[in-house]
Amino acid sequence: MLVIRKFEDDDALEASDLIRKTLSEENSKFYPNSVIDYMSNEYSPKFLIELSKEREFFVAVANTKIIGTITIIDDYIGTVFVNPEHHNKGIGTKLMETIENLVREKRIKNLRLESSINAVEFYEKLGYNKKEKKDDRDYGITYIMTKKL
Repeated sequence: MLVIRKFEDDDALEASDLIRKTLSEENSKFYPNSVIDYMSNEYSPKFLIELSKEREFFVAVANTKIIGTITIIDDYIGTVFVNPEHHNKGIGTKLMETIENLVREKRIKNLRLESSINAVEFYEKLGYNKKEKKDDRDYGITYIMTKKL
């Protein structure tokens, strides 16, 4: 059974491992090692705990294992990662629906995010529109995407 709940500090190591696994197994198909290394170092357990103090942070849990993450601050969605073993099973969609429902309650009408190359199609299926391409030395190519609720 899938449960989406608020991130707790005790989740930091497991969530960090999940993010690093996703970067290594999925994003590495589209990004150079320098980007994967930078992001893997950035998403440390300590960083995730700090991030949870700045943003609302949720984890998807199945059978006591964290299999997905997502954050929101104001109208900006970030830190969307799903364990590669659980791709194409609706986990990412459920995480996004959780956030969209949360922001609707707050009367937020527009959402934005930065998508990795490999996730653009996923977000487009959820109604997000690609707006702008960014190329950053540390994060590589990303796409600004938006959605009106």
